[in-house]
Amino acid sequence: MPSTISRILVVDDDPSALKVTTKILQRLGYHVIGHSEPLRALEILEAFPSQFDLLITDYRMPVMNGDRLFELAREISPQLPVILCSGYTSDLDRASAEKLGFYKFVRKPLLKDEFAVLVKSVLQEAK
Repeated sequence: MPSTISRILVVDDDPSALKVTTKILQRLGYHVIGHSEPLRALEILEAFPSQFDLLITDYRMPVMNGDRLFELAREISPQLPVILCSGYTSDLDRASAEKLGFYKFVRKPLLKDEFAVLVKSVLQEAK
């Protein structure tokens, strides 16, 4: 359980993936807001730029890919750490995601214990 409750914004166009990710994070003690629409998530981030400690986004989404969401989120909140999640591996890997500026890259499906460690380490590193 986190020592202070971190607030995490999760964006994934797949409702089942969004639900699983949100539940994992909530069970770990985080305050989570999840959205399936990247544009809506940006509106929330813009309205409350200092309210989030972490953004977790899917890579492939129909309206806006995770890399574009990342760019726009960084314009709103430059210090916000971002974890990129993807089930697609052909055009992106951990090294290239981190080179783009993402804190971390994780492949789907998420493994709860590994994901928990990853999220905790990113939040600690970002402080």
